Amino acid sequence: MKKLKPWARGPLELIQHAEEHLRGDSDFDRRMVLVSFDNAIELSIITFLSLNPIQRSGLQYEKAQVGRWMHNFHSKLEFLEYYVVSQLKQEMLIERDVLVYYHSIRNELYHNGNGFAPALEIVDGIKSAAHWVFSVLFESKPEDHFVSRVVESKSPFPTDETGLSSATLFLKAFIDVKNLLNSEMGADGVEHSNSLVSAIRKFAENYPIKLPDGLVAAAVKAEEVRGVMLGGEQPDLSGVELKTLSSELMRYSAQIDSKLKFYQLKLVEAAVEATVKSLSLHEDGKVGVVHQTLGTGISMSIVSYIIRARQIAGLEYVPFIVVGTHRALLRQLQHRLIEHCPSFSGMHTVMPMGKENLMDSLSAPNPGVIFTTMAQLRNVPIVFEQKCLLIGVDLQGVQFDFKRSTPLASLINFSSSPVGLKEFPDKNFGSLVVSFGLQQAVEHGVLLPLILDKRPVTVVARAGADESAVSDGVREEWVIGEVCKDLKSFSFDSRYKAIIVTNRISVASILYEKLVVALGGKGESGVTPLAVGLLSSAEKDGGRHAVQQFNNASDGGSVLVITSGMLTGLDLPEVNMAFVTSPLQTEYLEKITTLLGRAGRSTEGVIVDFSGNAWPDVMIGQVTKNGN
Repeated sequence: MKKLKPWARGPLELIQHAEEHLRGDSDFDRRMVLVSFDNAIELSIITFLSLNPIQRSGLQYEKAQVGRWMHNFHSKLEFLEYYVVSQLKQEMLIERDVLVYYHSIRNELYHNGNGFAPALEIVDGIKSAAHWVFSVLFESKPEDHFVSRVVESKSPFPTDETGLSSATLFLKAFIDVKNLLNSEMGADGVEHSNSLVSAIRKFAENYPIKLPDGLVAAAVKAEEVRGVMLGGEQPDLSGVELKTLSSELMRYSAQIDSKLKFYQLKLVEAAVEATVKSLSLHEDGKVGVVHQTLGTGISMSIVSYIIRARQIAGLEYVPFIVVGTHRALLRQLQHRLIEHCPSFSGMHTVMPMGKENLMDSLSAPNPGVIFTTMAQLRNVPIVFEQKCLLIGVDLQGVQFDFKRSTPLASLINFSSSPVGLKEFPDKNFGSLVVSFGLQQAVEHGVLLPLILDKRPVTVVARAGADESAVSDGVREEWVIGEVCKDLKSFSFDSRYKAIIVTNRISVASILYEKLVVALGGKGESGVTPLAVGLLSSAEKDGGRHAVQQFNNASDGGSVLVITSGMLTGLDLPEVNMAFVTSPLQTEYLEKITTLLGRAGRSTEGVIVDFSGNAWPDVMIGQVTKNGN
């Protein structure tokens, strides 16, 4: 039996989930069989297209083409056919139109003539399709990796619900969807809703997804129809409205699977469960620490937690205070929350600048989500003696007594730094709730190993003195020469991006100035049009402009000089190379590897280390010396 690749676990989970529901005989089980197999087909294709070329036998696709294939279910099937027929030179054992047919049945399950329980031949057909798609993409049969609890169903499913009017069948479909929404939320403390509208809203607020236009209005109409029928009267049904609602519901449920990865859902669920438990105990308010390695989507996990926490009993109307160390990074998180969050009451955001503005925001009738920095809390001390939820962003070990400022707060911290048992319990936030570390990220294929180039500074030996006798300027002059040599060997029209990391602000400034001169100006050189930026706490805007310039560079390459302390919470979606000029703490080394190791990159990440740091073994796939 071939060993399963770690990145295939998500699709396998869905297939196994469907297999387990094959044993059930309820409407929910029957629907979940079809939905789970259909989702497994789509997630298998998404996963394969998201892999690095080295994870799929070296096959490379242009980013623009991948974007077109990822557009919708039908375009994903276009890729599948291209891959099987054109690249594997095999036949499509299950044709694309058959896969579309099964997908259409899934979407029309509740409002067309296929009934509530799909016919046995449909179940068998989509099961075979899901197994085949998984096998052809991941070169392994899913049944070889099932746990022992999975068994085949021995009894066929009923094929239809008979004796009911079309209106009743449709209404029953809404009840099934409502029950599905309630069951999918699954987090302790989130009560099930008897209202379809409430179920839709709760489901949306448990996940960072906007409601489809018109969905709530259509659900309100459906509730009115249900009320009329429960009163023993026949409603004046609008088939168009109800079919529109069903279509919206199915499209909405299809959006959920791709928003959060499997491991993120587990992290968020653990955070919500810990929050509910802390509230029920009425003790010190310390919810705990959630650790998620940088580069694995921690900001999306925080957004999802904020949305889901708003639904916890007792937290519906209290202020949420998000506290971090860097305003620019908090701004990024705020924008992501605005982008993904439904515009419901209690979810609007604000980033106040002064003490009065902060207190006004906290005391507002509808306070929403408030973003502030540790510097602001220290400079303008506040005392807010009402219930609130304080969400820390990389605040482990911070020297500050949050209970003095917010005595009634529930406190949770999301940390991207390496964690050790000796660090817990944290004096502000308490014990470790859950962790997704480097080892797990590599096993799941979320992070990929890097190339480490060990390159000691030889200028010391030439100077005939120990390193302490060599000035920063002389040492960094040599480093810049090495950096420029490497940078100029790359084609910058491919948007190659590099960072240079040091542990001192003064050295960062020297590196920045020398790099600007060496490369012929701030991105204005006719030979190597590089955008050069400096990210340090000494910059007036905290480096916000430099980060934006680095992330948005579209013409040529980009270089960012960074002081190590600014790595905390830093979000750089694409980094190809890192030059490390000084000894760094373990947490900063890990952050650098996660910035470079994200799956889906077009080239292997490279670290050039001038200082002999001890890098985490799990992230180093190849070691070279002096570029060889």
